[in-house]
Amino acid sequence: MKSKKIEYSIDLKFESITLPPFKDILILGTNCSHGRVGVERGFKLLSMDLFTVVEIEDNEIVSYVFINNYLLKKIPKTEILEVLEENVFPYMSSSETIKVDLDLYISVNNINGKLN
Repeated sequence: MKSKKIEYSIDLKFESITLPPFKDILILGTNCSHGRVGVERGFKLLSMDLFTVVEIEDNEIVSYVFINNYLLKKIPKTEILEVLEENVFPYMSSSETIKVDLDLYISVNNINGKLN
């Protein structure tokens, strides 16, 4: 009988994460495996009250959106939801939970004053 040679190889990749594992927005589909109550409780344990929960009515795909409060200090909730409804919701299925990174840039122009 011939002797067998058994070999193996392992590749690892790892990195630091922050909790929760997203910073801006989380969207829950209507049939996703995570419920609003469970997600909200988890957030409160991990990051206190950093997120505002918005219930999405009359939508067969999306049920709730969690928005980081720092965004709401810079841009109205209605504007954020409008952007999501137009650019994210159409690409979701009802069973998904989607993380959205929203990079917001604010510019202020034409600031005038008088010099002495």
